[in-house]
Amino acid sequence: MLTCQRALFSLPEGLHYLNCAARAPLLKSAESIGIAGLQRQRVPDSSLFDEAYVRLTEGLRMQLGQLINAPADAIAFSPAASYGLAIAAHNVPLRRGQNVVLPDGDFPSDVYAWSNRCAAVGAELRLVPCPPGAERPASPTGPPSR
Repeated sequence: MLTCQRALFSLPEGLHYLNCAARAPLLKSAESIGIAGLQRQRVPDSSLFDEAYVRLTEGLRMQLGQLINAPADAIAFSPAASYGLAIAAHNVPLRRGQNVVLPDGDFPSDVYAWSNRCAAVGAELRLVPCPPGAERPASPTGPPSR
């Protein structure tokens, strides 16, 4: 039988949180790791590729690989979404006469990566407009746009 795990979380006394499908309480250990990660990012150019960062990501790749039953060398981390997208676009087989389809108004990192890749191989980038009257999904910084 599972023993009480309440001490592992920062929940106020008397609160019994059961709606974990929407938002779960955060483990104290996860909070500590998150805070340490934010502190390392205070000066981003000093911590991005230092030895501690490499050790941390290598350990994380191994743990994630075990979790999802994949080899660690099949898992990659990228310092930014734009880098990851550019790497993915560069490595997807694409040739002259093919096309890449993106929603019009897609995030610029997507558009730039695929635009460059298409230009390099002679493929076509097609931007599909949002249907009239349809709402775009809400962005993390604001409400849906039309």
